[in-house]
Amino acid sequence: MKKETIDYKFYKYAVLTFMMFVAAINYNLLISPAKIVAGGVNGISVILESIFNFSPSITILIISLAILFLALACSQYEIVASALYASVIYPFFVKITSVITEIIPLEYNDMMLIIIFSGMISGIVAGVTCKLNMSQGGIILISQILYKKFHISIAHTNLIINSIIVIVGGIVFGINNIMYALIFLYVSKIFIDKIILGISQKKIFYITTTEQKKIENYIKNVLEAGYTIFNTKGGFLRKKQAVIMTTVPTRDYFKLKEGIHEIDDKAFIVITDSYQVKGGK
Repeated sequence: MKKETIDYKFYKYAVLTFMMFVAAINYNLLISPAKIVAGGVNGISVILESIFNFSPSITILIISLAILFLALACSQYEIVASALYASVIYPFFVKITSVITEIIPLEYNDMMLIIIFSGMISGIVAGVTCKLNMSQGGIILISQILYKKFHISIAHTNLIINSIIVIVGGIVFGINNIMYALIFLYVSKIFIDKIILGISQKKIFYITTTEQKKIENYIKNVLEAGYTIFNTKGGFLRKKQAVIMTTVPTRDYFKLKEGIHEIDDKAFIVITDSYQVKGGK
């Protein structure tokens, strides 16, 4: 792995700092007032503030540092690096932005709008942080520790922990809160994927057809695209057949799809996103 320069490390921590500031505004402006419990340290903080009137910034700091100490006790030093910084700077920003609702007054009547917008921000923050190969700290560290020590799936443990938090939120704030949490998590996941993978600019078509030559000519002469032929055997009938694979810009998606349908309306097509193409035409 290429060693990171001091300038690049400074850049990464500057971006992480900004992301934690944005996350803090999201917490104080949207998550906390709307009582969004979608798992994580934020969800625990919203619950404890509602029940015991605990300070959100102190709650987030204590829980985050406790998890960090657990990581250190388990000798997971590589996990702690950026998580330590995020675990301190994030509750600090939560504290200093706690008056944001006085500066930007919002109406919380349209919960769906609040949930979607807050989920977008959370997804962008998590996606950018992950893309920089850094950590926000918090609940996800528990899953990472369990994976490192016992090879337990991060996705599974994170799902279980966050599900418990979401259910408790539903008990405290009502069943609607669980439904809102699911929408929040779904929107957040979409934006995490988009940030990490990028927006697909091309589509890959896998085409099985009885009109192979006509479709090849259409791809080559009409779309001016290249293609590859795979000789395959069907899994059911064991019949030998050819699969045409081609990659086209997203703008030509419908043009190719409809062109294939006009040539052979019984053609078998599989279409996937392509995030990076190198070489070839």
